[in-house]
Amino acid sequence: MDKFVLGIDFGTDSCRTLVVNAMTGAIVSSAVCEFTRWKEQRFCRSDLMQYRQHPLDHIESLTQSIVAAVSKLSAEQKEAIVAIGIDATGSTPGPVNKDGVQLALLPEFANEPDAMFILWKDHTATAESVEITASAKKQSQDYTRFCGGTYSAEWFWAKILHITRKNKKVREAAYTWVEHSDWLPALLTDTIKPDSLIRNRCAAGHKGLWHESFPNGYPPEEFFYAFDPDLPRILKTLSPPRSVDSVIGNLSKEWAERLGLSQNIVVATGIIDAHCGAIGAGISVNTMVKVMGTSTCDMVLADPSAVKDKTVHGISGQVDGSVLPHYIGFEAGQSSFGDIYAWYEKLLSWPLYFFKNEITIKTGTLSLLSALDKEAAKLPVTENTDYAVDWFNGRRTPDANQRVCAGVGGLSLASDTVSVYYALAESSVFGSYAILNRFEEEGIPIKAVIGTGGIARKSPFIMQLMADCFNRNISVTKEMQTVALGAAIIAAAAGKIYENIEQAQKALLRGYDSVYTPNQTRHEILKKRWKKYTAFASFLNTMEKN
Repeated sequence: MDKFVLGIDFGTDSCRTLVVNAMTGAIVSSAVCEFTRWKEQRFCRSDLMQYRQHPLDHIESLTQSIVAAVSKLSAEQKEAIVAIGIDATGSTPGPVNKDGVQLALLPEFANEPDAMFILWKDHTATAESVEITASAKKQSQDYTRFCGGTYSAEWFWAKILHITRKNKKVREAAYTWVEHSDWLPALLTDTIKPDSLIRNRCAAGHKGLWHESFPNGYPPEEFFYAFDPDLPRILKTLSPPRSVDSVIGNLSKEWAERLGLSQNIVVATGIIDAHCGAIGAGISVNTMVKVMGTSTCDMVLADPSAVKDKTVHGISGQVDGSVLPHYIGFEAGQSSFGDIYAWYEKLLSWPLYFFKNEITIKTGTLSLLSALDKEAAKLPVTENTDYAVDWFNGRRTPDANQRVCAGVGGLSLASDTVSVYYALAESSVFGSYAILNRFEEEGIPIKAVIGTGGIARKSPFIMQLMADCFNRNISVTKEMQTVALGAAIIAAAAGKIYENIEQAQKALLRGYDSVYTPNQTRHEILKKRWKKYTAFASFLNTMEKN
């Protein structure tokens, strides 16, 4: 008898639901629902690097995407759904009251950005992240040791500290703060009250300063008290986190009725989207999975016996069980990747928007990046071609710093649209290469590279450039929605269809449909241009924003 699972992926812009036949791996149905308020950027200010999302966007899109996906199933297929896996962006924390209600769902906070979910790419807490890093270095042990040695503005405690200091009303109303990847499974299972809410090890370890070697899992209360007396209160509400192979509970009566599904469906512990995508892409030991979209997340898996006490400096953390149980999950990534190309497209399209020719905008911008890819691939690149550094949204890794800026160099009157685009594309690839280098320099070998996500599927130019730069093969997943597939794989293990996640991977993975092999001639040119990139990057490091 067939059994089915739901894989639910909350990305930056939308919620996607996959219905997967857990016996065959076939994707039976899918649906996507965009976040309407977010699409209008209602609570965002890019000039302040403020990016907030309203919980109503999440509740509405979760409901609509599941209902749309399961509406295509027969009654028998609906009854055969056994489990749900769910992922979300991170670190994307939000404040909740003592009943677990997200503050922006209350009338008095309905239009207060500080009461909403603080999206992963929000950098308003840059000053707080610097403060946390500096203090951690002065302790008897460095509490940032397991998150690369630098605490990021994109992470849990920096964001909480920023809002706590800035907004008295939110500070007083917030009983605790909850990661988006914890809130969603809790919502579905009616376990949102802080005393019963289950936290996930992936978010806690990579973003929240949790590590199993610390007493009680976190730095001591006095460490947090030094920043603000309110933080120890938040700390006390954090339960020991669980790995993704555990179950939160069953679908609640309210949500079962809302979705037209059975209460017998189990819901797995949450996980961050990139780590979930690594599972859906087929991550294994010493493999780097690059989830490539608006930004990148690079996931690496290692055996604890090989890692021992080794830590990789400058990445986004290493956590036992954050991806697959019993393995060390390493995370790195770039704060902007596809966003760089989108920025350039918008820059070039300014006249179209200025003159408000909607038809021309739609037809012109749709083909612009594709045309640039094709022309850039034909460009006769030399050591002196225009070059760039990719820090358009700061630098996540190696060595997090949200105050650094991007740059384009080597310009002349011979520079044109394509040469500048090539420089931007190459810089994004060099940013990825810097991450791969850091892992290998610090003793974590990378034996295979897998690309997944929108850029990996849509841009052969970028992928070939990356293979040439890395000087190694890069496989691209056959399945476009590897993050949602990863959530479905997690669900299949949670529903006891398979013994564990690795067994579910073997049964449900969809393989690879292309492999990019390096061009040695281009690789030799890129080796010389890499030196220009690093020299320019060193200069830009001295030009931090205030």
